[in-house]
Amino acid sequence: MSRPRTALLAVPVLLLALIAALLLRPEEGEEHSACSSSAVTPGLAEALALRSARSSPEDPRFFADGVWHFDGSCPRCALGAVVADAVLGATEHDSVHAGRALEALSRFIRARQQANGSFASSFPQQVKQPDIDTAMVTGQVALVALLLADRMDGRQRAELAASVRGGADFLIRNGNLHWYTNGNIALFNAVDMAFAQRLTGDAAYGARYREALEFALHPQGRGHAPAGAGLVVTRRGARADGSDGAGYLSESAGGAEGFDPDYGQVQLDVALRLWLLERDTESLRLVNLLYGQLAQRVDVARDRLDTSGGSRHQEPGRWIYFDSAAPVALWRLDGRDDLRRPALAVCSHLVPRFASTYQGADPNEYFALGSQAAMTVLVAHLAGTRARDRPLASASFG
Repeated sequence: MSRPRTALLAVPVLLLALIAALLLRPEEGEEHSACSSSAVTPGLAEALALRSARSSPEDPRFFADGVWHFDGSCPRCALGAVVADAVLGATEHDSVHAGRALEALSRFIRARQQANGSFASSFPQQVKQPDIDTAMVTGQVALVALLLADRMDGRQRAELAASVRGGADFLIRNGNLHWYTNGNIALFNAVDMAFAQRLTGDAAYGARYREALEFALHPQGRGHAPAGAGLVVTRRGARADGSDGAGYLSESAGGAEGFDPDYGQVQLDVALRLWLLERDTESLRLVNLLYGQLAQRVDVARDRLDTSGGSRHQEPGRWIYFDSAAPVALWRLDGRDDLRRPALAVCSHLVPRFASTYQGADPNEYFALGSQAAMTVLVAHLAGTRARDRPLASASFG
């Protein structure tokens, strides 16, 4: 950290040094905490390095020749690594990570995006219904484009903007903004529209965002939605920002709509991106409600989320990692000091968690790398800059 080069002769040198340290230190004195940018960024870089190298000839997942090679089980999941590269490229001014993200994304678009704007499904049974992949991919393309806007030439900007327009327009034409597939997908549809508006500047997507979000939260009578679908508030607090409340978007595996903690964490991750993009009261309330619901099932000491008896994952005694960056964002960016402990727990396991699971069988680990680990790094970076209160699209990564 640089020191001022000039000094007033009347002020002792030691006093000047103290003043400089106070002015230049990160906000809230978190320089050495587990949630500082300097603490969490190396972990993300390490996780990417492990995943990019091919450990053996039998390893189906690695990066080579501009492509994140996958085993075919979930091509969209590889985009998590692309988002992670983009975050490091933006926040660290790293041309290697930025270049790799842009090249890999361009190749992904050319390989997976179809003439009608949709992205080819990752699953054979959904080849004729690519809307789920399109909903989960479009916003990620836009996020990478926003993060690396100042590192792209005109051709790259045009390619990514056209890709996002294609995905968003397909979802609109296909009727997905009024079709409640499940809570997380309905939310993805809405967030895609918000990102499309920010990336292209087209106000029509802004109107579609409002329409899609209203449907995701309150779908009854607005389109195709089963009974019980939408936002269910289980604890009504008194605060407008929802910080003392709890709720969830319903999920179903074909039966009754209800609360599924596993997919609830997915919802939370998507809602967090929306809040980082918009920084408005409505999206903040949604993040707080979703987190308040999940927090009742989180074992902070063990870094686990109890998903037993969910509406989609119904197995008893089932636990998964709780890796959402939401408590970090609510603490560092919104001042919720009550979340300091769970936030520090998420940050402290970032390195061992994503380093130890890089060879795991679950391809969703790659998706989580972008939706959780990378978002933790992005939040930590924003918290230490003057952009901490600004929407993501206008934030400076300097």
